[in-house]
Formats: sequence, C-alpha cells, structure tokens
Amino acid sequence: MVAQYHFLFVYREKKNKTKDIIMLCFVYILFVINIMFATFLVIFIYYLNKEDLDLCH
Repeated sequence: MVAQYHFLFVYREKKNKTKDIIMLCFVYILFVINIMFATFLVIFIYYLNKEDLDLCH
C-alpha cells in the first residue's frame, strides 16, 4: 500500500506537490502506527501467555 502511494507521488504531475507530500506523510505515519500496534499486541499476548503458564505450574 505504501509503495503504491510512493509510486503515485513520484510519477504524478508537480502541481499538487504539497498535497502529495502531506498524503505521503499521513500514509507513512499510519504505516508506522500499524507496525507499532502489531508489535505491542504480540508482546502483550506473549506476556499474558507467559503469566498464564507461570500460574499453571
């Protein structure tokens, strides 16, 4: 998805340059937030499972 926006940004006419830059920044920020959220979720679930295992033993 990010690659598609980057492709549009690079090969588009230069009249909407500021709009494209804002859009690209917005997409990259969303992408980074998604990665951070996914990582946090994995770590959180891992620690929950670890605590459950500790309680079982």
